[in-house]
This record gives sequence, C-alpha cells and structure tokens, in this order.
Amino acid sequence: MPRQLKKHKEQSEAFQASLKLGEEWTLEPRESPDFIVTSAEQRFGLEVTDAYIGPKTKKGAVERAKESANHKWLTAIRRRYEAAGGVGLHVRYHGAVDKAAADELLQALLDARLETVSQFARLDRFELTHGKAYVHTTPNVYWMMLDDRVGWVSQDGGYLQREIDLKAKKLAKYRAVCADIRLLVVANRIYNSGKLQLEDDFRPDLRGFDAVYFFSYPSSLTAFYASDEERA
Repeated sequence: MPRQLKKHKEQSEAFQASLKLGEEWTLEPRESPDFIVTSAEQRFGLEVTDAYIGPKTKKGAVERAKESANHKWLTAIRRRYEAAGGVGLHVRYHGAVDKAAADELLQALLDARLETVSQFARLDRFELTHGKAYVHTTPNVYWMMLDDRVGWVSQDGGYLQREIDLKAKKLAKYRAVCADIRLLVVANRIYNSGKLQLEDDFRPDLRGFDAVYFFSYPSSLTAFYASDEERA
C-alpha cells in the first residue's frame, strides 16, 4: 500500500476508534509512533496496526495476501472489460481464480451487451463453467470477490497477542517521543482475513503499552488499560 494511502487509512481508523470511545482526539501524524493524540484531558502516542487471522510469514498474513491477489485478478478483468467499451458495473464474483475463469467472465459480460440495459438494472446471475457472477449496472463501479467476504469469525485472542508482541519490540523507540504509548489494533471484519472477535473474558498481555485498543471494524472497540502493577 502506498505510504500516503496507508497513513490516510490509519488516521481514519484512529478517528473512528475515538468515536467508539466517545472521545475527541486531535491526531498529529508522525512516523514512530504513528500519531500524537491530544484531547481535553490527555496526551499520548498512538501506534496503529492490523490484525489478521491465520498464519503469518515475514512477507505478511497469508490470508490477506490471497485476498490482495484476488482483488488484482478481478481488477484486471474490469479494466479489460472497460477498455472494450463496457459500462459501469457492480459485480460480485464467486468461483475459480485463473486465466480460464478470467476469460470466461470477461466474455460473458461482453456478450451480455450491458450497454443496452438501463442504469441500475439488476440482471440474473451469470452461471459460468468456473463460477458465478451477480451483476447490475451502475455509475458507482464496484467489483468484489465474494469468496473473500463470507468466512467464519475467529475468537482466537492469540492473533491480537501476536500483533501486540511484534509492536512491543519498538516500545522503547515510541517512549522516546511520549511517555504514554498506546496501541490500536484493527481487524477489518469486512474481509475474511480480519474476521476476529474476542471472547468476553479475554485479556491480552499489554507488554508494556499503557493501553491497547482492539477495533473489530466496523462494529466494536474494546479498550484494555494497564494496571498500576503493569506500569510499575
């Protein structure tokens, strides 16, 4: 993700987290930690990171990498379709992800001659050899991979702990900027890779952070604050 887009994403997530907490945060962007936050009664450094379910390698989360590849695959088909004169579409696709499936989906859309269909018209699903597509015409173009949105929700708090442990390695660097350092961990439940919801009695090891906020986006936020013993 481009640096500027990543920072915009983090700022949006931090702002939404503050709303969930019922607080008004003024966010000063920086590099490490990501923000200096000020409000009526507090000032602290805030680092923002993502949590994903499933295995994670040095290159990142495996499930998220698959979703990214699927998005690129579907975007390439959209561009080919639009380059051939195709109209704006909302497409939800389920099925195989390979060259044969891409060619089949593209040809089916071209053969349908959707430029002759009225705007916002909902069409019957396209039954393909390699999958299915649900389509309607729209000026608000949006293509999505259904297979990346309908997975199960994990309650394994270990995935949250994994991200806390990783960021804790930089805690000394963050504290050189601000004494109070907090971590916002975001699990985007819109995608399978972020379908994480904590059990009610789960509490992570904060590993030295003054607070850890877990944002199960977009529905809920849980705040964990360090005890006096943990701060000692």
